[in-house]
Amino acid sequence: MIRNYFSTPKMPIFFFYTPYTIVYLVKFIFMIQNETTSWISWVWNIVIFLLGSYTYAWLSSYILDTKDNVLLRFFFMKSVLFRKNFGTIAKMTFDTHRRINPTFKQKIEGDKVDFRESFETYIKGTFFSFIIVIIVKFILAWILHPIFWISIIIHPIIMKKYRQKISEHLASE
Repeated sequence: MIRNYFSTPKMPIFFFYTPYTIVYLVKFIFMIQNETTSWISWVWNIVIFLLGSYTYAWLSSYILDTKDNVLLRFFFMKSVLFRKNFGTIAKMTFDTHRRINPTFKQKIEGDKVDFRESFETYIKGTFFSFIIVIIVKFILAWILHPIFWISIIIHPIIMKKYRQKISEHLASE
């Protein structure tokens, strides 16, 4: 039974990074500050974090592969910082800021007025966009924390559905 629970393809470590990684890091920081936290609590939280990260990553992968709801996909999407296409996303965000909100600096030297684009503004906009998304996903993860726990319980069901979906896809080719 345990072998079945963990019989999933090998994935890179970043696959298992979820918004709950940050939630549990914050939780661990508070546990460090609370000197009365027992070792049983530490062991329990570490086991839940590792097991939940494993199962939630597969749940989110399944949701992203099978569902089209934009809000649902936003919640289950990997953090922008740990995606393989981070550079592409950063460039697209930068270009969007540049296209939507063109900003120019004015430089006056004597009788000459020189205008040039303010790239610092676009960089700041891109940076703040990423920060806002990370904060929103952290808050959503904190509020919807039961999904993390539920993923541990429903993992065998999700993996069975995932394997069926892959088999159907391979059969249709």
